[in-house]
Amino acid sequence: MEFNYVKADGHTLVVFQGTRRVDWYNFAGDAANDIISSHLARTTGVSCQPNDLVLSFPEGTDATKLLEQLASLTAQQVAEHASFDEQAVEVLKFHECLPPPMQQAVLKSRLVKQEFLESMLSLRTTPVFL
Repeated sequence: MEFNYVKADGHTLVVFQGTRRVDWYNFAGDAANDIISSHLARTTGVSCQPNDLVLSFPEGTDATKLLEQLASLTAQQVAEHASFDEQAVEVLKFHECLPPPMQQAVLKSRLVKQEFLESMLSLRTTPVFL
C-alpha cells in the first residue's frame, strides 16, 4: 500500500516533482544495485544511492535522460566493467595476499551474476510522476 505507485510489471522510475528526486524501483537487491550504481557513476557521471529496492538519484536529475541511460545498460557491459571499492576488497579473506587485479577478479566472480543482470535489465521501466 505504501508504494502503490510502483508498477507490478517491470521497473518503475518515480519522479517526485516537489523534491525533483528520482527513484528507480527495480528490487534487484543490494549487491546488484551497488554494481549498477558504480557502473552508472563511472560511465555516465550519474551518482545515486543504492539499496535493496531502489537506486535514488539526486534532486535535479533529468528523468528523460536517465530513462535513456537505463534503457541502454547491458548486462555484459555492467558485468565486464564491474569494479569494487576498498571496503569490498577488505572483506575478502587473505585479500592482502592477492594483487589488486586478482582481488577484483575474485569479487567479480563471486558477486556479478550476468544471468541475473540480463533478466533484470531486460524489463521495461515505466516512468511515474508524483
